[in-house]
Amino acid sequence: MTIRQMQAVFSQRRLIAPALWEIELSMPTLCETVYAGQCFLVAGPTYLRRALYPANVAPQRMAFLIKATSDPMVAWLIGRAAGDALDLIGPVGHGFELPSQASRLLLVAETAPDVGPLLQLLTTGLANGAEIMLVTGGTHLAAVYPVSELPPAVEVHIATTDGSLGRRGSVANLLPDVLVWADRVYAVGSRSLYRAIHQAVCQVRPVHTANFVQVLLNDVALLCGAGTCCACTVETSAGWRHVCTDGPAFPLEHVIAS
Repeated sequence: MTIRQMQAVFSQRRLIAPALWEIELSMPTLCETVYAGQCFLVAGPTYLRRALYPANVAPQRMAFLIKATSDPMVAWLIGRAAGDALDLIGPVGHGFELPSQASRLLLVAETAPDVGPLLQLLTTGLANGAEIMLVTGGTHLAAVYPVSELPPAVEVHIATTDGSLGRRGSVANLLPDVLVWADRVYAVGSRSLYRAIHQAVCQVRPVHTANFVQVLLNDVALLCGAGTCCACTVETSAGWRHVCTDGPAFPLEHVIAS
């Protein structure tokens, strides 16, 4: 894995849902293969770099999903103009593992922004002939990732807290019905979601292959990207690990105790 410092140019931004932006960067110097679940550390107005997880990767171009918040770094990123330069380090870490024999992929995104790191995996899976099911949700209809942004071949299941779209409740409520279908599961969300997935797997899929569920630890701040500062060290069932070099994607059984 090669990590380099590189320059990117802000190309455009697009509002795809309320407070959810897609920003596109032109990266003429990008020559590495970027895998779903890897990230880039971008420099901005704050002291520390911030991890961005690509939602789409094409030759010399990448796109990211960003939820608008009061965070100075987020506001700065969304406010860039076409032609503005950005300084990035990456690609950082190990992404999701996608076995060639997996034919039914279940993608679980707790909220609309969580769909972003899974989109590249979705694209790769479809290109490999796999069936794709996406389970996602939000507090209400407007907070859900727009289905219109997804390829028609993707089967989508939605849960909203207020019941305004799909099933009432959380994404976790949908898990028992869909886990039995999947060859592999890839999830992005909170630790509480990961615990819910673990509980559901124990109930409906007590016998499964290793790495049946992989999750992204994107709630951990990645500072150096090289495992030297140890700020992203987490305890797993396999021992202490650096999220930036050993992850950010991990087998579920490594991060959730049985």
